[in-house]
Amino acid sequence: MNLLRSVLLLGIFAMFHGCATQAPSLTREQINAVLCAPDRAETDKANDTRRKASELLQFIDPRPGMQALDLGASGGYTSQLMARAVAATGQIGRAHV
Repeated sequence: MNLLRSVLLLGIFAMFHGCATQAPSLTREQINAVLCAPDRAETDKANDTRRKASELLQFIDPRPGMQALDLGASGGYTSQLMARAVAATGQIGRAHV
């Protein structure tokens, strides 16, 4: 199961970095704004430390305007973070496989 998750995360990472034109990476302040958004569920905010949400967003490096697919999305925690990071100009698809 961990191998499958690693492969899926690697695929997501490759899709993000495969874009021909890229916006600049999110700053720490922008990542904090995503994590502290007032309309996020309190349960998600409580999970941010345990799930290392800030480090995850820095690693995945989602940027405004990107298109990505979150495979193994389950409850959608990571999908929601990525959707907020790619903003209104990007798209996120999700599937739980």
